[in-house]
Amino acid sequence: MLARRADGVVARLDDGDCSVRRDALETLRELEPPMLAQHAGAIAARLEDDDFSVRCVAFETLHRLEPPTLTQHSGAVVSRLEDDDRIIRSSAVLTLGKLDPARLAQHADALVARFEDDHARVRRQALAMISNRLPRFVTLGIEFPSAPGVDFNYNVVRRRLLGRLAWYRCRLRLRVQRLALYWYALPYRLNGPGHARDVEAWDRMNGNRDQSASVTPSTRKRQRKAADAHGVGGTS
Repeated sequence: MLARRADGVVARLDDGDCSVRRDALETLRELEPPMLAQHAGAIAARLEDDDFSVRCVAFETLHRLEPPTLTQHSGAVVSRLEDDDRIIRSSAVLTLGKLDPARLAQHADALVARFEDDHARVRRQALAMISNRLPRFVTLGIEFPSAPGVDFNYNVVRRRLLGRLAWYRCRLRLRVQRLALYWYALPYRLNGPGHARDVEAWDRMNGNRDQSASVTPSTRKRQRKAADAHGVGGTS
């Protein structure tokens, strides 16, 4: 029943009354993740809502999405890491933690920036996401505190993480490029369709060249005279 009237509920997300917008989000939160994904864009837009309570419920609703769908709207979540309210910043950190490690690494710089957050809870949550959710390659050899409340040098950890993240993203780009070249070249492997087309075109080109080479100069001269005579006869 709710799925059938979901479009009407989504329309209420633009209502002028913040309580109506909040109630609409709470209603959508009851949808199953596959159905909720169809309205993820409208829900993510509410992260920019002027009302604090609406932004909170929007995060709670987005948190129910599957990671692949959430990834498509991760930019809207990252923008809330700069929110004036520490609860919203905390919600943004926790929501980013649902992304798979490779996707999370794309936004890790913004999480590292939260090491300087004004609120200790946000700092600890950002640190936990970095230490537990990033690919092992990025965090290997970096000493994180054993307990959330232990003080440590954020600046040293930040510098090492940013350097590792830059190298990790470079590796990802190179891997994507290699995969793209592989799939591009795949049809041109031996006995592949692209290779067969190229061989056929090469054979045709060589055949035309052989035919052209087999015509002697005297034969070409006779062909030109015959063509000239035919042209004169046609005009008379």
